[in-house]
Amino acid sequence: CVSVRSVSVRSVSVRSVRVRSVRVRSVRVRSVSVRSVRVRSVRVRSVRVRSVRVRSVRVRSVRVRSVRVRSVSVRSVRVRSVRV
Repeated sequence: CVSVRSVSVRSVSVRSVRVRSVRVRSVRVRSVSVRSVRVRSVRVRSVRVRSVRVRSVRVRSVRVRSVRVRSVSVRSVRVRSVRV
């Protein structure tokens, strides 16, 4: 019987981590460039817009500035080498 009180690990290299679910609380988008927007009908009364129906929007690029992750549950971690 051997009882070990403390072990100090110098380096751990992980080969693969599989993530099951990631819940994102907020995403801030810096810029969105839209290639084409087809508008079906716009009715303008004076400067008040009554209805706008958009048929399709194609987005070319979205740059994300910051993502806050609320919870990550990890299913499996494979450890390649542990140096003690």
